[in-house]
Amino acid sequence: MLPLSLGQVSGIIQALITALQLFFPTALALLLVGVLKDDMSAVSWSSVGATLHSSYWAPILRADTSVSTNVHLPVRWLLRLASITMLLTSLASIITPLGLFDAIEPNETLQDVSFPYLADSGPLGYGTPPRDKLGFNRQCGIPSFAACPGSNTVEVKPEGDYMSSDFPFGYDSRIPQEKIDLFQSGLEEQMQTVSSFFDIQYRVVNKQQDPDVNNGTLYNVGSFRQVDTLVLNDAVEAVEGLIVNTADKGIAFRNHTLPSGIPLGATWEEDLLVMEPVSQCVDTNLTIDFTMSGLNGTFVGGAKSPVLTDRGGFVNIAQEFPAFDTSAPQVDPDLYGRAYLGAWAFNVYTAIYLNVTRPKPDRFGYLKSEIGKTFFMPESSLLHIDELSIGPYADLFSLIQYTNDTFLEDNSTAPVPYPNPFDISNSNFSDVADACVGSNLANSNMSSVAVGCGLVYGAPRTENGKTALFYDPGTKLSMAIYSCASAVKVSIKTFSLRYNGTEGLKSLHVDSIEDYSGSSLHWGIENNNARKDLDIDSAPPIWGLVSSDVQPSKELDVITSPHLYLPGVTGAFSGLSSIGTDNMPGLDFPTDALSTIYRGDLGDSTVGTGDYSGKTSFAMFTKWQQLMSSANGVAKIIDLIYTDLSANGLVGTKSWLKESNDIPGGEDSTTANGNNKIKRQSTTTSAGAAQATARVPVRIYNHRIKYNYLFGIPAYFSLLVSVLVGTLTLLYLLSGRTSLSKTRKYLNVTSPGRIITSFVYAGESEPQVSTSRWKAGTGARKVRMGERTGWRPVAVERVQFPEKLNGHGPVMYTGAGAEPMHGSTSCSPGYANDTVPLIAGEGKPVIGASIQMTPLQSYASPVPTQGGLQQQQYMPQQGYQYGQQSGAYPPGGFAR
Repeated sequence: MLPLSLGQVSGIIQALITALQLFFPTALALLLVGVLKDDMSAVSWSSVGATLHSSYWAPILRADTSVSTNVHLPVRWLLRLASITMLLTSLASIITPLGLFDAIEPNETLQDVSFPYLADSGPLGYGTPPRDKLGFNRQCGIPSFAACPGSNTVEVKPEGDYMSSDFPFGYDSRIPQEKIDLFQSGLEEQMQTVSSFFDIQYRVVNKQQDPDVNNGTLYNVGSFRQVDTLVLNDAVEAVEGLIVNTADKGIAFRNHTLPSGIPLGATWEEDLLVMEPVSQCVDTNLTIDFTMSGLNGTFVGGAKSPVLTDRGGFVNIAQEFPAFDTSAPQVDPDLYGRAYLGAWAFNVYTAIYLNVTRPKPDRFGYLKSEIGKTFFMPESSLLHIDELSIGPYADLFSLIQYTNDTFLEDNSTAPVPYPNPFDISNSNFSDVADACVGSNLANSNMSSVAVGCGLVYGAPRTENGKTALFYDPGTKLSMAIYSCASAVKVSIKTFSLRYNGTEGLKSLHVDSIEDYSGSSLHWGIENNNARKDLDIDSAPPIWGLVSSDVQPSKELDVITSPHLYLPGVTGAFSGLSSIGTDNMPGLDFPTDALSTIYRGDLGDSTVGTGDYSGKTSFAMFTKWQQLMSSANGVAKIIDLIYTDLSANGLVGTKSWLKESNDIPGGEDSTTANGNNKIKRQSTTTSAGAAQATARVPVRIYNHRIKYNYLFGIPAYFSLLVSVLVGTLTLLYLLSGRTSLSKTRKYLNVTSPGRIITSFVYAGESEPQVSTSRWKAGTGARKVRMGERTGWRPVAVERVQFPEKLNGHGPVMYTGAGAEPMHGSTSCSPGYANDTVPLIAGEGKPVIGASIQMTPLQSYASPVPTQGGLQQQQYMPQQGYQYGQQSGAYPPGGFAR
């Protein structure tokens, strides 16, 4: 059954009603004709005439009342206007309701409603353990402990020795309360829902115990466990503690409190902290080309005869060392420049290895390549053609590199190994990533932006760039190679949210995401340059929103910016793991995730991440295959993977609830000034949180009936015509040209029954006698019409004179030539001497269309006797269709 809107149902009903309005008068007219008798009263004939001529048979059968020939011009146009207006009104009655539709819309005014906590019933809800009160802890120093900035830990170092330390009172990993207050101080100037550094937690934590840490008490360490994969959802969706944007990229931190007691839902806006990856990729203009194996009984699904093809990466290589901009890393970390540097360095080292060019004595002294030139590669099982590969620059070099182990014992037909005259090795390609990252390990401050770099290749396409789900054996395929660089930034964005409460957290929808337009954002970042024993790898700086009153110092950098690129360094000591070392997700997770992506550890069971290569997900492989067609598409692959890792690894604790302001894990429960200020909720997913609530202003959705005004066009025209006709009618009424009394007179003189009786019962009643008198008098007289009379009206009853003839009583005739009756021997000849004659006298113009049937004394009655017709006694006079000019007014004549 087709779904119908309110307007469509109304239109259908009105169409049926209109059809009935057309049917009933049409059918009843036919029924009326069927029950007619030849002999009926004049009143009956009036009713019959009104019914028949008002039915649709009049225009269908082209009756006299529907023709326009010889009709007075104003009358003709007014009648046409009436017909058009009636048609337009009928159409409007059907079309106009079609514009009606139901709408669920928010109110214009805000209304406070209750916002309790709502748990996620999906996989990420199941995979999020309840929060505890152990909270945050921080451990600094690589490879051995060092006291973290601001910590109360007492550290004793031998003079001149920065590598070893002694902690006579043990190691305190708790976060100083003044540091928590500092990096949360900016929230006082923001909406309640905005998060900062200490509102970010690991989704999963483990507990550890060390006798030298926190007096041997248990403490939390971060743990990464893959819970779900959202990367293919292509949606903005709410999960436990987050809003995840796989339609674009990034996550927003939000502990979900939602409106209750609103059956149709509500809409509102929130400012949320957003963490999103930013990636740039550059095409190396090198491709790996091969033939799909499977012919002649060979193994199906492998790469046959792979070659490295120069698409411009060698022959058009820039001969000057490229440098990226490091002047303002927080404004622009120049990720494109970093990715370009990585691509350039990879191409240079590969060209030197293949002896396409040389590094010295004169760099690029020769360049032995051209567009389309190929370089043989070993048929290694490491070249996977059914998955996407992301990894270090050195990993791909290992596929290109020929070694003695590359060849089989019978290598008589194998290509000669590349001589590698300049001893290029994996270590050279490892330097490429270091150059791209570009972090100065001596600077633990905001200038050292965490950047990950590496190569992306795989998901092959045909030589003409087309993709397919499966490739036949013998198909020639090509893999593009891209160099990419990624960073992570945080910002505040405004989310327009909508919730109807029908499917739990799935009913929370994000209608729009806009850039933050509130007050300036002040970001504070630790500056640890004064600590010579700490670099950014061993003590990445804490960051967060700080109050506008906070000033920069030698231990704190402060910038005013819409966003902050997170500081840190990717390298050997970073990466996601199922067993962490401390509990500082805002510091560690961004760099760990970037390191895991670009180190090629995705899908490694020891790391705990899912498989993002597409090897185990055909849908994912197909998506990567489509995105690999451009550098921007490849960058989106990186961003989506990071977003998915973040959704699995992090959770937000900030909500509308004031209880969410409590931060666990500080050295004490008071602020720096000693006030017991509530800071963050420590049990966001506990039963206690579910019972708490807040009052939040929202726009509640209500049911409304709306209208599409385009469907009202026929009604608008009908209304316009009605206004014009009404205005004209009012003017005629005011001028006296029309009135109700005049209308009644015209109704009387155009009544079919009166017209007929004025002929067949001539003179029996005044033309303007009241309806009540006429229907009881002449109107009750029988008139015969039918085939027997040749369809002429014939008087059935005895004919009389008019009721009033200048004071004389009525005169009756019994037939032609009969004498007057009713006791009168002399009577006035008809209406000639009436006080108010019904016909005009001589010299007076005739007004109107009155028809006078008056028997005169000198003529026999023109009315046939009862039961028969006499010869024609009517002599039409001048001015009429069959008339001739004559002298005296004839018996039964017509007034001019």
